[in-house]
Amino acid sequence: MNDDERLVYGEWDGLDARDQAALDRRLADEPALREARARATQLRADLQGLGPRGFEPRVPPLDLERLARAAPPAASHGPSPWWIAAAAAVVVGAVGAWWVGGADDGPAPPSTASAPMAAAPPVEAPPVEAPPAPEAPEDITVGFRLRAPDADAVRVAGDFNDWKPESLAMQRGADGLWSVQAALPPGRYAYMYVVDGQWMTPPDARRTQDDGFGARNGVIDLLRPSDV
Repeated sequence: MNDDERLVYGEWDGLDARDQAALDRRLADEPALREARARATQLRADLQGLGPRGFEPRVPPLDLERLARAAPPAASHGPSPWWIAAAAAVVVGAVGAWWVGGADDGPAPPSTASAPMAAAPPVEAPPVEAPPAPEAPEDITVGFRLRAPDADAVRVAGDFNDWKPESLAMQRGADGLWSVQAALPPGRYAYMYVVDGQWMTPPDARRTQDDGFGARNGVIDLLRPSDV
């Protein structure tokens, strides 16, 4: 590249005031210099048209002197082969800078990463059924009888009613026979009669046990026929 070509292409980056004034004076008198400037202006306009709106191609430094020496001289006033080579090199450089310039300089190159695989739908576990609740044992009806012809009130107290005699009163029958029935779950129970307020060991109890107060409780075992 000769000095004139360096001068007109130097306008791309800006000239100082002295060089710009010298260029303007020579352009008025030298047609060849005006033609070189016109070609440089056209090349810059073509490169600007390649980028997106508002994109200013970033022109890499070119060794135009090497390109000029490698190409034959132009035979006409049109663009010479070395100008075409220079334009192609600038286009490649500008486009390459656009791709690698980052998000602010233009669109990113197409991604080659594969799309993430869709997650497999969750597998629902079958509902767990709670085991059936055990059936409550059927109550067994037990009858209490006590002969007390002179008594005014007879009651039954035991661990099945928290030893509260008032909760199970007996009824007086013929010949002073007192009786009552109660439905109790199967099990072993201790009990006593309360005759006119006095606690008494059941005389008909087949089994007794110490009550811890110097007396004895009657013991009754309530079993279903299937448990015998």
